[in-house]
Amino acid sequence: MAKGRLGERMLLVPFFVHESTSRAREIFGQYVEWFYAKVASNQLSTAGGSSIVKGYEVTMTEGRKTRELGYLSFDNLIKYGAAIAGDPATCIAQLQEMKERFGITEFALWSSLAGIPAELTEGSMRLAAEKVMPFV
Repeated sequence: MAKGRLGERMLLVPFFVHESTSRAREIFGQYVEWFYAKVASNQLSTAGGSSIVKGYEVTMTEGRKTRELGYLSFDNLIKYGAAIAGDPATCIAQLQEMKERFGITEFALWSSLAGIPAELTEGSMRLAAEKVMPFV
């Protein structure tokens, strides 16, 4: 642990890197939006009923508000740093900014979600290992 830190901080973030930022967002956006729409719809189906999962009461109501306010759109997830998709330089800059701003000591880069084809995930992971991770 680094001197002066009270503890480790890990952040799970939807992440996709490609040689082109526009292509990364075009590819990844549809999968991220599908996933969050599915999660929000599951929360909606339980939030109004009696089957709210104990310990997730706030999640159920906040997820609905988040969806209704449009924060689960891919553009907003990117805008507010809740997802990262871009070329290597863009990804490095965003990860470094999160690291410094929030004291993140470890990232869990979530590239495989919502049925994205394995070859796309593998390509992103290889590019991240070669051109992103050594600089974060």
